[in-house]
Amino acid sequence: MRMATVIVGNSSSGIMEAPSFGKPTVNIGRRQNGRPQACNVINVGYFRQQIVDALRRATSDAFVAQARLAKNPYGDGCASQRIVDVLKNIEINDKLMLKELTY
Repeated sequence: MRMATVIVGNSSSGIMEAPSFGKPTVNIGRRQNGRPQACNVINVGYFRQQIVDALRRATSDAFVAQARLAKNPYGDGCASQRIVDVLKNIEINDKLMLKELTY
């Protein structure tokens, strides 16, 4: 994705991951309807001319600049480090390690 100029299709990666890479996305069809989307997404139907027009817009200097500034509604890509930081500060003791069986 880092090497791509634009993401095209109806995959969730264009909606969920592409904003983190600042990549324009042309989302074709309704499959991703209802999902939060960043400003890097252009939604189009299935008609050839709609897709061509969206590709022209997505590769324009103005839209590329807009996509680079997209804020990912699914997070900032730092969740794993936050989880590690929390786990580093948890005191491990016998009570935490034991799972009681109840029937």
